[in-house]
Amino acid sequence: MSATLTPNALTILETRYLLKKDGVIIETPDEMFRRVARAIAKAEPKEIQKEWEEKFYNLISSLCFLPNSPLIAGAGRAGACYSACFVISPEDTMESIMKIGSDAAMVEKWGGGVGFGFSQLRPRGDSIKTVQGKALGPVAAMKMYSAIGEAITQGAARKGAHMGQLIASHPDV
Repeated sequence: MSATLTPNALTILETRYLLKKDGVIIETPDEMFRRVARAIAKAEPKEIQKEWEEKFYNLISSLCFLPNSPLIAGAGRAGACYSACFVISPEDTMESIMKIGSDAAMVEKWGGGVGFGFSQLRPRGDSIKTVQGKALGPVAAMKMYSAIGEAITQGAARKGAHMGQLIASHPDV
C-alpha cells in the first residue's frame, strides 16, 4: 500500500521519475515503487527475490526509505546507473587528466555524479619537463571537467553533478 503523496511529490515524480513513452507517462507512482523494488531485489539469490521485492516495495512505497535519484529513474532500464556518486581522481599526467574527463562523461551519461580529487596535480606554473612547459594546475582541470559536466545531461533529467576536493596544503589553495 503506497503512502499518500503530496501534489508537489506527484509533480516531481511526473517530471523526473515515472516512465514515459513518447513523452506520455506510462506508469503510476505505485508501479514505479514496484519497478524499483523489483530491480533492487534482483541482487538477491533467485529463490528469495520475490520475498525481497516485497520487503523493498513496502519500505519504498511507505516512504520509509527512498533510494537515490539514479536508481529511481533508471531501475529496470537497460544500461541504467543505480549508483549516485563516483570518485575518480586524475594523476599528474595529461593522459590521466584527459582519461578522467572521458570517464566522468560516461558516468554522467548514465546518471551518476562525480567527485574529483585534485590534490595529486602539480600547482599552476610548475615546470613540465617533457614538453618544456608550465602546468596549468588543478583549477584548469576543474574548469575543464565543469565544461564536460555542462555538456552532458544526466539520464535526460539533469546536468552533470560534480564535487571537487583539493587538500588545504596544496600550493594553489
